[in-house]
Amino acid sequence: MRPLIAPSVWLALFFCTRAAFDPIASHENDLYLPGHTEKGVLTAVLVSDVGVFSIEEGQPSGFDYQLLKWYTSDANLKLRILFAPNRNAALDSVKLGKADVACGNILTQEASDVRFSTPLMTGPVYWISVEREEIYPGDTLYTLANSPLSVSVTTWATENNSVTLSPISTLFLFRELFPFLRDNPGVAVAAPKWMALAWKRWFSRADIGPLSGTRVSLGWAFRKESVGMERSFSEWVESHRKSRKYNAIFRSAYGQRNALHTKKRISSLDAILYKHAAPAPYDAPLLMAVAFKESRFQRSVVSPAGAIGLMQLMPATGRRFLPEGTSLQEPEGNLRAGIRYLLFLDRYWEKKGVPADERIHFVLASYNTGPAPVERAYYRAKKEGLDPHRWNGHVEEVLRSPGRRYARETLELADLYRAYLKTGSK
Repeated sequence: MRPLIAPSVWLALFFCTRAAFDPIASHENDLYLPGHTEKGVLTAVLVSDVGVFSIEEGQPSGFDYQLLKWYTSDANLKLRILFAPNRNAALDSVKLGKADVACGNILTQEASDVRFSTPLMTGPVYWISVEREEIYPGDTLYTLANSPLSVSVTTWATENNSVTLSPISTLFLFRELFPFLRDNPGVAVAAPKWMALAWKRWFSRADIGPLSGTRVSLGWAFRKESVGMERSFSEWVESHRKSRKYNAIFRSAYGQRNALHTKKRISSLDAILYKHAAPAPYDAPLLMAVAFKESRFQRSVVSPAGAIGLMQLMPATGRRFLPEGTSLQEPEGNLRAGIRYLLFLDRYWEKKGVPADERIHFVLASYNTGPAPVERAYYRAKKEGLDPHRWNGHVEEVLRSPGRRYARETLELADLYRAYLKTGSK
């Protein structure tokens, strides 16, 4: 007698039933629904707004940025960061499947067709201004155009009908409010509590006050179908929200004056880095990453081992690659010597047959430790049946020097700089 249901169907029903009743299995499946950008990777699109992300002399910082680093480390995920010019573009990236999560002063009332995380912070709407004591009858209160703040503020204004609301159509990022207010004393603008407190800390002549009865929340936006991914992050936030580290990150991010910077820049030395950058991959963002890793852009620093300046070159190496008429003690000469050394290492590994798309890893690891430890790993990989001309999963696996971590971190930083310089700021 033939079974009413084929064995393969029974097997499928078993696994579907297990997933339905096993919360762990269901959670794991939800994390990687079709359309997820890449398993094991969290692709986040950031809006470079006040408190979210900023760079000061090469050092990335910001509330959302630090939370992303912390969460992905705990979740054992690789982090990939993209940038969007505004919140609408960031939300569209998530909806279209180009990113897994949108971050950057996004209010939970912001848009439809996305899943919002548990709030990262919640509070009333404030008015913020320069040199005024209160909102008076007949005043105009400006709001960001197309912002969900307007809904909460409109309700407040209805109850205080002597106040006129006026949208600021040209402003979208909260970051842009501050120069607007600075240049227009007496004008009052509606902003969330955390922005108001930041404004008060940054500007001694600032005035702020709550709009009674208003309340907005800030969170991260996930794709509508990413139930497990959003749940995983929300549970993590709930378990860390009251920690000292979480609150320290928040206070630091919303108390830094560099958040007011509106120009796209990595450091005060960007001009000479662009001037002497070589063709990709030795472009300006990579040189910026090397300079930051080596010296934090300190022009005249000397390491305990004797390495000198911006690119931290040992005197013998520096003299060998220093252009005539320049000095290792000067940023431009030091940079040019460092570039020449990088290109020398590139030719060194090219002669060993390492293809162009793999060489940058070998070069950076060699820049950090000298080529000898990397060359030993090259021959060890060959001996162990690995491909000595490939880095990830091959030479990197057998390299035991600090150059392994240095190469990875420098490339990650260069990628971050490239993305930021391209679309990170207006």
